[in-house]
Amino acid sequence: MGQNQPSVRKLRERKLSLDDRIAICELYNLGTFTMEKIGEMFGVSQPRVSQIVRDTYGEMMQIRKNKGE
Repeated sequence: MGQNQPSVRKLRERKLSLDDRIAICELYNLGTFTMEKIGEMFGVSQPRVSQIVRDTYGEMMQIRKNKGE
């Protein structure tokens, strides 16, 4: 890239909505489904379910903060 050219980043679309991520946490907390099964249900990998449930990137903490919990 040249010095005067702006950086062009392709924004990727999220596979999971906010409601999906909340539902994943709720389903996992029920203890009825494995992370693998939940991943199949939502079309994501087991490691991604783990990231959401364990709040690896702080996504769910931010949601709770915005809700005032």
